[in-house]
Amino acid sequence: MDGSYSALVEETGKLIGFFCTGSSAQVPIGNEAGAYNEPRLDIGIGMNPELTGKGNGFRFFSQILELAKEEGNGLQFRLTVAAFNERAIHLYEKLGFVKEREFSTNSTKFITMFKGDI
Repeated sequence: MDGSYSALVEETGKLIGFFCTGSSAQVPIGNEAGAYNEPRLDIGIGMNPELTGKGNGFRFFSQILELAKEEGNGLQFRLTVAAFNERAIHLYEKLGFVKEREFSTNSTKFITMFKGDI
């Protein structure tokens, strides 16, 4: 890995989740579709499956956004999400992200979303 990944762990050492920034958070074919032309900080997240679906996502991702602000140098955040992941899209919208572009691979449709305020 290129160093753009960080883990969030409990005091006990149990993994809560991870996040990555920059090109590591992009879906490569999105470059061909022009999904990443605007200067934004791309961010990707993953949460321990044991913790999903229990109302933890808002707090988890809010903390990640706070941590990523320093790296962003004032840039807006952007993320890429599979279009079928309605639960994640709902969370991102609650946090102020808006849908921007769509692109597809052979098997999956993706949406880029950005957060206007940082």
